[in-house]
Amino acid sequence: MSKESRKAGGVKKFYGVSRRIWTSVLLAALGLVLIVWPASSVAAIVRLVGIALIVIGTVGLVQQIMAREDKKVSRVVRSLPNLAFLAAGIWVLVNPVMFENLIHFVLGITILIFSLKDLILAIKAKKEKLWLILPVIGIVLGILILVNPFGSFRAFAVFAGIALLYTGAASLVNEVRSR
Repeated sequence: MSKESRKAGGVKKFYGVSRRIWTSVLLAALGLVLIVWPASSVAAIVRLVGIALIVIGTVGLVQQIMAREDKKVSRVVRSLPNLAFLAAGIWVLVNPVMFENLIHFVLGITILIFSLKDLILAIKAKKEKLWLILPVIGIVLGILILVNPFGSFRAFAVFAGIALLYTGAASLVNEVRSR
């Protein structure tokens, strides 16, 4: 196997680091960008989301291509989510206006998915009950973003940034603790 893509204990790695860690860092970085530059144009934020989706999809596809699996069908099936991320990223970059109205749904769903995954990992680990709080807070933040009670895009951007930064950091903490 190449240095770029390895599997250790069923966890996909890219340059020796778990894909889950890379994704957590990417979420936190996107959150930080939203916090630091909330007054940025909606189009710039949409472009960042499109680029993030393309990066996630491309990294996943490279990992699937580099993986050595006996069955091509299995490789194709496992590549489908990555192709979806890649296609969604391209769609967002080509049609940013259509995506601007959906950004809070996409961010809310992303936060919910990561938080639910972290909740499941925390429950499976059967460790301290305190570690169940992190994903539950993430679930609440994701729901708040879906409901979108914010009066302006600036307020929404700052809140979404905080929620993404929190979700990425909590996911990173849970990933490191589960090792």
